[in-house]
Amino acid sequence: GKRPSNLIPSSGRQLAWRRLEDLRALVQLRGGVHEGQRMLHMFWQLNFLLLSGATNEKQMWHEASELARHLDGGWSWQKGELSTLYQKAKMFANGDKVKFGGREWPALYTPKSDTLINLFGITDIEQRQLLTIVSSDEAARRHRVREEARRRAAGAIQREEYLGQVKSKQERALGLREQGLTVRSIADLLGISKSAVARYLSKEGCPRSVPVTSGEASARAFR
Repeated sequence: GKRPSNLIPSSGRQLAWRRLEDLRALVQLRGGVHEGQRMLHMFWQLNFLLLSGATNEKQMWHEASELARHLDGGWSWQKGELSTLYQKAKMFANGDKVKFGGREWPALYTPKSDTLINLFGITDIEQRQLLTIVSSDEAARRHRVREEARRRAAGAIQREEYLGQVKSKQERALGLREQGLTVRSIADLLGISKSAVARYLSKEGCPRSVPVTSGEASARAFR
């Protein structure tokens, strides 16, 4: 459907890459990976790397070695721990699908955000630094922030338009006054109240009366 212009639509591959970026960001936020979570990070980062199409099953072991080096240079990991992922990567490369919940899915894993949040124990504070691995509460908070920004921007535009209209009417009121029209006549012509006309004129130090030759009091000019 239609999306607000400030949101970026994501394909499955784009989403997978952003999941990968989120997990990498999580490592940085935590200052590294704890020993008990090294294979967890290895598994899921590889899964999203494969799902994004940035690599394939033929390059998986090379990517795994590089990833392990970045996670912990002294870590000795075993290929057997990634054998299931390797099989799924081959299925994914062949275009095979798996059925779950009455739907077909890519052979690789496509977990929901809540699943990843629970797996990695991602806190609310950490979620604020991530792109896509966020809870429904965090997503709702971001939506509120966007809506508030949109309303503020719309309000600023409306205020500018309003001030522009005020300035225009004030300039017209001053011009009509210089032509000798009364406040009432100016108000009728501009479709505004006499008090508004008087306010516009007083802001510019314009006299509230015009010279008269009939001897009438100057206040008559405001009728």
